[in-house]
Amino acid sequence: MKQKNKLIYIIISLCVFIIFFYNIRRSNLRSDVDFIEPPASGAWHAFQWWYSQRAYPYDLIPEDSFEKASKHVREIFFKRRFISDLPDPWTSLGPKNIGGRVLALAINPLNPDIIWAGSASGGLWKSTTGGEGLNAWIYVNTGFNTISVSAIALDPVNPDLIYIGTGEISHYRRPLVGTPGARASYGMGILKSTDGGITWSQTGLTWAFAEITAVQKIIINPQNSSVIFAATSEGVFKSVDRGETWTQTSTPVMAMDVIMSPADTSILFSAHGNLNSSPVPGIYKTTNSGYTWTRLSGGLPTVNFGRTSLSISPSAPYTIYAGIADAATSQTLGLYKSTDNGNTWNMVSNENYVGYQGWYDNVIAVHPENPDTIYCAGLNIHKSIDGGINLPEISAGLVHVDHHAIAFHPVNPRIVYFGTDGGVYKTTNSGASFIDCNNGFVTTQFYPGFANSLTDTSICIGGLQDNGTLKFSGSLNWTQIFGADGGWCAIDPTNPNILYFEYQWLNMYKSTNGGSTSFRITDGLPTGSSNTNFIPPFVLSPSNPQILYAGSNNVYKSTSGGSIWFPSNGETTLNGTNIACIAVSYTSHDSLIAGTGTGALGATPKFEIFTSANGGLTWTNVTYHLNGTDSLPNRYPTDLEFDPTDSKKIYLTYSGYGTSHVYMTENFGSTWIDISGNLPDLPHQAIVVDPEATENIYVGTDLGVFHSSTGGSIWEDYSTGMPPAMVLDLTISRNNGKIRASTFGNGVYERPLFRIPALTLLIPDGGEVWAGGYPETIVWSQKFLNSVRIEFSTDNGLSWNLIADSIPAKNGSYIWDLPLISTSEARVKITDTNSPSLSDSSESSFTILLNPDYLSGWNLISVPYKVTDSRTTTLYPSAISEAFSYNGTYAQVESLRTGEGYWLKFNMPQFITYVGDSLKTDTVNVFKGWNMIGALTEPIDITNIIEEPEGIISSDIFGYRQGYLITDTLDPKYGYWVKVNSSGKLILSSNQNFKTNNWIYASDKKLKNRFPENYLSFRDKKGNQQKLYFSIRDSYNFKRCELPPPPPSDALDVRFIDGTMIGDLNTSKEIPISIRTEYLPITIEWNINSGEIEIYLKVNDHNYSLSKSGQISIHEKINFLSLNRGSVGGSTEPFTFFLDQNYPNPFNPTTKIYFGIDKRSLVILKIYDTIGREVAILINRIMEPGNYETYFDASNLPSGIYFCKIQAEQKSITKKMMLVK
Repeated sequence: MKQKNKLIYIIISLCVFIIFFYNIRRSNLRSDVDFIEPPASGAWHAFQWWYSQRAYPYDLIPEDSFEKASKHVREIFFKRRFISDLPDPWTSLGPKNIGGRVLALAINPLNPDIIWAGSASGGLWKSTTGGEGLNAWIYVNTGFNTISVSAIALDPVNPDLIYIGTGEISHYRRPLVGTPGARASYGMGILKSTDGGITWSQTGLTWAFAEITAVQKIIINPQNSSVIFAATSEGVFKSVDRGETWTQTSTPVMAMDVIMSPADTSILFSAHGNLNSSPVPGIYKTTNSGYTWTRLSGGLPTVNFGRTSLSISPSAPYTIYAGIADAATSQTLGLYKSTDNGNTWNMVSNENYVGYQGWYDNVIAVHPENPDTIYCAGLNIHKSIDGGINLPEISAGLVHVDHHAIAFHPVNPRIVYFGTDGGVYKTTNSGASFIDCNNGFVTTQFYPGFANSLTDTSICIGGLQDNGTLKFSGSLNWTQIFGADGGWCAIDPTNPNILYFEYQWLNMYKSTNGGSTSFRITDGLPTGSSNTNFIPPFVLSPSNPQILYAGSNNVYKSTSGGSIWFPSNGETTLNGTNIACIAVSYTSHDSLIAGTGTGALGATPKFEIFTSANGGLTWTNVTYHLNGTDSLPNRYPTDLEFDPTDSKKIYLTYSGYGTSHVYMTENFGSTWIDISGNLPDLPHQAIVVDPEATENIYVGTDLGVFHSSTGGSIWEDYSTGMPPAMVLDLTISRNNGKIRASTFGNGVYERPLFRIPALTLLIPDGGEVWAGGYPETIVWSQKFLNSVRIEFSTDNGLSWNLIADSIPAKNGSYIWDLPLISTSEARVKITDTNSPSLSDSSESSFTILLNPDYLSGWNLISVPYKVTDSRTTTLYPSAISEAFSYNGTYAQVESLRTGEGYWLKFNMPQFITYVGDSLKTDTVNVFKGWNMIGALTEPIDITNIIEEPEGIISSDIFGYRQGYLITDTLDPKYGYWVKVNSSGKLILSSNQNFKTNNWIYASDKKLKNRFPENYLSFRDKKGNQQKLYFSIRDSYNFKRCELPPPPPSDALDVRFIDGTMIGDLNTSKEIPISIRTEYLPITIEWNINSGEIEIYLKVNDHNYSLSKSGQISIHEKINFLSLNRGSVGGSTEPFTFFLDQNYPNPFNPTTKIYFGIDKRSLVILKIYDTIGREVAILINRIMEPGNYETYFDASNLPSGIYFCKIQAEQKSITKKMMLVK
């Protein structure tokens, strides 16, 4: 039994020994001690939040995942060229004056003006001006996907031979890295250039991104530049062949620094450990060029040995400094010093220069010529001139906080460069003052939530890591409007001076003066790390800028511009997990969608999607309805985007790996469609839809921007011109048609949207009959054009003649005064001014009639022959109205008499042939007042009219040709107005020798001396016209120029209030004008010679100053119109907000809609059916003040009643429309 027990004891002991040995052996490779979370800090929470969302549901990002995605992009996208390569590439918007995080610095020893800087997530940069000047830096493209440059070393003999280390981590193979597992932190080993940075290749020290590695320091043996050492997360490596091959010489992990003795290059020191992630942290020394290493003690700390920075004095090689952070508290454990080559150490200072971020920023450097002068930088810069005993701060308020690199000028050690979370700084006087060296150093790290002004394309704001909230105002030099870590932002769509922004944990602020000052707006809003994600989302409703939604532990709502907040659905949360992303419809402030998720380390979040159709009062979980059965991915939701024209259509993106990343719903989340297509499998951070071409979708990823012009079925790379950046947000700058990408490491980029111009001629489309010499309206629809050229053909398109050029395409219509020609082969062509290949013409020919008897619309007619059947339907079968006579009022008649005039309406110009006997003379009975008389078979000179009793005619004789005109001839087939002062007779007789001038009126030439030279000319959209004259200095026979009664129904009628066509501004200061029309807009032209006298036209409540010549268009119903003499008081208001009744109405299938905008604002024009469903959104964009027209095509809709609603700011108007098919 004893033997048996003894055997068991031996076996157990052996197992324990094996396990112990295995663990000791394993401990050299990685740490298995308990993870010690550093004290709360912005950097720590940013890292934690960021990494976890990319890694979930795994602890670590899956191995080789990023390489696979990168290979996918190279193989799928780069092999074919896409049409969207044609737009201009991305261009930088800066910031050019504010730098981002810098991890490494190196100075060319032969040309100290050449500085190299390694950015944490913005790649490698080079300056040839010592970091000074307006454009001091240029980006260096390595050709590799890594964008975290953590170490730089230049060959001391040949500085064109450059090595850079990649990756940034703070805990060994844990989700705590420089920019938490994001692409910026992925390390791929060491890269090498032999031509000064023009081309790059991988060295033999190469890792996969997913291995979570980092190169912390590279040093080159100054006596033998073939020998290189690298401190890495895996230990210390050595190369003896300029990086071709490498050997690991030291196994303790998390080697944070390595230095070489300038007196004996076989002696090196390395520092290991951070956050207790190395089981054997400390300072190690080799005396045989790395063949063996010894862990030093001799006064060094034995517990909580954290991140350590080393520096050896070039002038006293036995003097070494070590700045050691406390692995438990992340404060300074102490500044230690050795004067005997590392054998013994003394703590010379416990000054806490790292704050609470010793695990993150800790760097020291000893003066090249004075071993007692040392710089220690963490939170700020501290400097000692007595060997570290006194270590005062020298940079507070002068240099950005959080330091990672220090480099001395190789010739003048008074010049020192510092790499910080805010870029590069330098001193030229040993720290007495500092110079900002960030002009052109575009490496800022933007978080999600970038915002553009909808009313001013030169204004946008964004939140950044460590650089607060920055504002772009048209210059590449941005302005900081708030500090800390910035976050989500919003700009009021109606006022670019009203800004919303936050710093971490949903601490929201508002500015009403463009960012000059701001105030906190968190009343009722839960903030802080226990309630929100690190960078929580909030959104502003585009349709009602007083309404905001913010994502805390619930969705919170404000209806007062952020003054007061309340939980949208009461006190409950959606599912107990923080809000990760949120979006509100562009057209309805009540339509919402939110995603839940958290990046907190060790959390078990619920990644779910919820929608609300009632402003957040109730929410529906729509996560589990993909294709009707499956659920959406169990990944972190990163962005939500409503289709700008359809509140039911929403897009969704996901972070992480191993799943699809882009989804769409067309029914408010009832079902979801995977539209990831050929996109790479890697985190997708942002999605945006072109508001004017919604088939164009853009996504921002950890590998740049991708675009689909097919609604998501096929994707293409859209990153031309942009560094290999991580894109965290995408936004549309609507007014200039560009997309903006905010990146984590390279600032903000801008590129034209991919848009395909379109142009369609709507009228004339063929088959129309128009009258030569009269105006008609040419109508078109277009997309993304600036101006058009309009031409016409009279030979079916064989040759073309110019009508007008450089007409603004957005107008959509042009009134054409047709030439005096006759043809049945007329066509119109419209062409893009900038691209002649884009054009459209009439589908078929139309007809132009020369001198038709009657025009489209109302005509004054008479019967010039003795006919046997005088019924209207017999004489005028194509008429579209009954005939109307006048005897004090209009009366409908069935049969027509010679000698009398009648109103009759036609739908197109035409000729009429009469069959009957000639009418040479006629006697017409007239009654006191206005009478409509007819003409004879031949023209009649009005001087031949005999009056009985004599002198009863008290007016000019008026004809009607799209408006009243004074005439001196009665032409056959037409009716005329004449006013008599007593009842009597008019005897008409024709003169065979009189030749008609065919509608040549006396209105201008013959009446020049009778009428003032000042006039207003009114024309409606149907081409009907009326001219009014007015006197400023002279007197006229105003009674003689009284106009006849207005035409029937919808015909244009304009007259001064006393019924005349001449107004007297000589004795009156205001003359009211009566106007009637159903065909808006009204175009008013004027010609005025008023000298110093001010003239203005009052239309409703708006005043228009008139001088010389010009024109305006009025799109609203005119309720009051007057001509005025005198000052308008300096208050003219040229535009108003209105929505006219569509024309035609009823319609089939297209109709034209006229509207006006009184000030620059977001305009939404939508069509609804009778139960309130949106059937179309015609306009959803920022528009300048002005009057506009657009077309609605209802080809795909059934007959019925519809409603057209326009909304701008807080105003809205609705009109009813009828579609009849």
